Amino acid sequence: MNNLAILGISEKEQLTYQTILQTGIVSARELSDILSIKRTTVYLYLEQLKQKGFVFEITNQKKKYFQAVNPRGLKQVVKSKITELEKLEKDIPNLIQQFQTTKQPRKRSATKLYKGIVGMQELVEEVANAKGEVCFLGSIKALQNYLSFELLEKIYTQPRRRNMNIDYLISDWAESTVRRFYEERQLFSKTRFLPPELEPKGAFVIFNNKLIVAQFFPEPHGIVIEEPTLISMFKLAFMSFWKDLEGKNLPPNPLGNE
Repeated sequence: MNNLAILGISEKEQLTYQTILQTGIVSARELSDILSIKRTTVYLYLEQLKQKGFVFEITNQKKKYFQAVNPRGLKQVVKSKITELEKLEKDIPNLIQQFQTTKQPRKRSATKLYKGIVGMQELVEEVANAKGEVCFLGSIKALQNYLSFELLEKIYTQPRRRNMNIDYLISDWAESTVRRFYEERQLFSKTRFLPPELEPKGAFVIFNNKLIVAQFFPEPHGIVIEEPTLISMFKLAFMSFWKDLEGKNLPPNPLGNE
């Protein structure tokens, strides 16, 4: 199973996938008991495995269950990864040319470009190390496609998040996202949900006098802007959305009356 690391599957995700294979159709609660880990952590594993094509979700009588993709079906996942690598290989000459054209010394720019999965991970790391207020508008679920579970786990550690005041305006109504909203809404961050019919293919983040504008599809890339006037305009737009969405678009509480 260790070979799955090549496909971006962590050891913990591999263990989860193997457990579901052995168990068959299983609920998140049952999986939490089998693995002896918190259910919120299980949901994160499952969400990652779903996005990567290793697990699919089944609804039966309004209850959600999960089933592993047959190992024989992983051949298609590998083929997709090979296709991506072949595309990258063909694009290497263009990348080299871009690096060479930006090689000459120049004055510091107010913008910085990040490209690809590595670029997305670098952007998240930069935000993860921020202190103070962070404003996020966009799709967290789409962003998670490009992040390892280890990086997500680092982002959600309590000591780090105590140093931040995060305001989220998100479009994700996934069960794991809604559950975290109700479990943590009094702790570290404040979340307001955009209408579910909106499906942004990117996000913008304001933090530490910086602005990130990112696009996730079809090719992930983002830009960091340090222009005060532009940042203030985005902040004004964010606060306008934030005020307008107060008390609106609340998803059903999966925790019942908690």
